[in-house]
Amino acid sequence: METENKLDLEGLSDPLSVGQIDFKISQIRKTENAVWASILAYKDARVDMEVLDRVVGRSNWQVKYQRDSKGILQCSVGIWDPEKALGSGDWVWKTSNGTESDYESEKGEYSDAFKRACFMWGIGRQLYDFPSIWVQLSEGDYYEKEGKIKASPRLRPNEWRWTISGDYQNVKAERKYGNSWKVIYNSNPYKKDE
Repeated sequence: METENKLDLEGLSDPLSVGQIDFKISQIRKTENAVWASILAYKDARVDMEVLDRVVGRSNWQVKYQRDSKGILQCSVGIWDPEKALGSGDWVWKTSNGTESDYESEKGEYSDAFKRACFMWGIGRQLYDFPSIWVQLSEGDYYEKEGKIKASPRLRPNEWRWTISGDYQNVKAERKYGNSWKVIYNSNPYKKDE
């Protein structure tokens, strides 16, 4: 019975699966010979909610938002710890701030603050160790507007096939061209497929 009352947070730091990781274009650069896109691995707020529900239970976590004295949105994620307060239980909180996104700025700010607070609990923290991903773009993957290179709508890294090792150090991306898949990124090109 005693073990049922213990809080086990180890599952919060479990590596995310490939299906829990999303990818987006971070930046595009034009060099003398090619155009390149930096791809960013990230998690969305639904992943954080799923992990919290699974590890601590739906009723054992909560979220609070408030603005600090500079107007920056702060999100606090609280987890119920039954061992605190001499065994009668108490909430343990971790807090982080968020920034507005380019798309739906206020909603993005709340989502960003929540995701960052969940990083504080360890959820998806390994994403910080992800290798830097740069892929060479084909014509049609980008366009120029007002002197800047932009990604075209057809450039969708979430539709690529991703293979990721448990420690996130071996990453491979394949993109479909016609009926076949072509490797467009491999963090370890000399390792043979198993």
